[in-house]
Amino acid sequence: MSSKLTIESKVTRLVHYIENMEKGAFRVPAFQRDSVWTIKDRLALFDSL
Repeated sequence: MSSKLTIESKVTRLVHYIENMEKGAFRVPAFQRDSVWTIKDRLALFDSL
């Protein structure tokens, strides 16, 4: 029995994540507390990655 493993990667640029954050695409579910992260905090997180 032979199997072929194929791996595909999707590259997403950091700027797209930031744009989506600014558009509100990432939301906190209703059962969690409100987000307390400022835009500066979020950018610092991405910079650290």
